[in-house]
Amino acid sequence: MEQDEALQLAVAFLAESQSEYEPPLAIDTERVSQSNGLLIVPYNTDEAQPPAHGPGSQRLV
Repeated sequence: MEQDEALQLAVAFLAESQSEYEPPLAIDTERVSQSNGLLIVPYNTDEAQPPAHGPGSQRLV
């Protein structure tokens, strides 16, 4: 699978898996990378809030 196709699938997955009660989420395109044949596609909120407990942490509402 090409990187562009994989990124499109990641965007579609994020949109489908998002709950109506979560803040809007978006792919962080500047941080997309590849490692061991896997495409790493990080996401964050559109509101660009700083992480609650550091990088990679989740905020429970």
